[in-house]
Amino acid sequence: MSRHLHRHSFELTHIGGKATSGVVRDVAMLGGFHKVAFDCVAANPGLSLFHCHQQLHMDFGFMALFDYGQSFQRAVWYLLQPLL
Repeated sequence: MSRHLHRHSFELTHIGGKATSGVVRDVAMLGGFHKVAFDCVAANPGLSLFHCHQQLHMDFGFMALFDYGQSFQRAVWYLLQPLL
């Protein structure tokens, strides 16, 4: 499965239980039941979509928008409703 963060790049810090560094992407590919951790610099204010590339997962709501402004205080996540 792949996780995609629009309008940003991130550095993978752990993937599948293994520490990494220097791996910068906007998509992370994962095996089943694996976890990923990443660092992302919030330097592109506005709405950004985070989602899985598998259509069934998106259909059941594995998508979210987050929003932040020029004076970044906290990210605001909006979970998108499933398309049923």
